Amino acid sequence: MRVKISIAVLLAALFVVPVSEAQKLEVGVVGGYRVGGSFRFDRVGPGGQLSSTHFETDNGPDFGFQISAPIKPYAFAELIFEYQGTTMTAEETNSDLQSVDVGIYTYHFGGLYTTSDAKIQPMLGGSFGFTVFSPDNGSGNTTRFSMGFTGGIKVYMSDGWGLRAQSRLVMALVQSADFFCGPGAGSCYTAGGSIFTQINFGLGAFIRI
Repeated sequence: MRVKISIAVLLAALFVVPVSEAQKLEVGVVGGYRVGGSFRFDRVGPGGQLSSTHFETDNGPDFGFQISAPIKPYAFAELIFEYQGTTMTAEETNSDLQSVDVGIYTYHFGGLYTTSDAKIQPMLGGSFGFTVFSPDNGSGNTTRFSMGFTGGIKVYMSDGWGLRAQSRLVMALVQSADFFCGPGAGSCYTAGGSIFTQINFGLGAFIRI
């Protein structure tokens, strides 16, 4: 019995103590530039005629924050929030909706892995959650499932804070989702494509608590 207890204590020392002493909660902000994102919208008019419109999302700045909680050596659970304010513009000049300003909000939960406890640490992660498309024309929000992949590096400047450079690929599943709905029948645009894809390049800082 004493041998079993000693083994249990040893395992706890190996797997629990390093996390509590060497790893801490990390809270950070990040700003960057986001590219990509397009839709093909199908719309059935009042007369039953189907029309298609392609909308391109303008590239532009975004920002967000992460909360990273250590779960074991070199592994973190993460809460992620990201926001981009942008404009979607129709490629077809005969579309009755030429452009609309949209806020794109991403709320994700995921995991992040590093490779060592060195000052400069490569990192790789994945996440999932939902993305909210919020147009400013009063047509209502659209919320869809999304997933993301993260790659980059952390640079620990001291025991209390560090820098984080990253790239994130975020894909929202939007097939058959209704967007930009107005009053009356046949007023919604329905996304005909299946995946809305964007890539972010960001740089931020974090503190360790």
